[in-house]
Amino acid sequence: MTDTVMNTYLDYLEQKRIHYIYGYASSIYLLAQHAHKTGFTGRIKCCFPTSEVLRDEFYDTIKEAFKCDILDSYGANDGSISAFALNR
Repeated sequence: MTDTVMNTYLDYLEQKRIHYIYGYASSIYLLAQHAHKTGFTGRIKCCFPTSEVLRDEFYDTIKEAFKCDILDSYGANDGSISAFALNR
């Protein structure tokens, strides 16, 4: 993701008043890093990282940048097995 692409995403989040983000943990982390660097002021209520291990660094950066709750989701959706962890 380039800075231009991430600026577009952040602008969209702010303009459309998006409150929830769902996606790969590493992608949300990269967007959160950029949001922190650029002074993003939108209000995200909760992030739903999925499909990858939510490393401590990812968790801390996402939480700080978006000032939101984090509902870590993992499982095998094809087998209807899911689990969630709210914050840490």
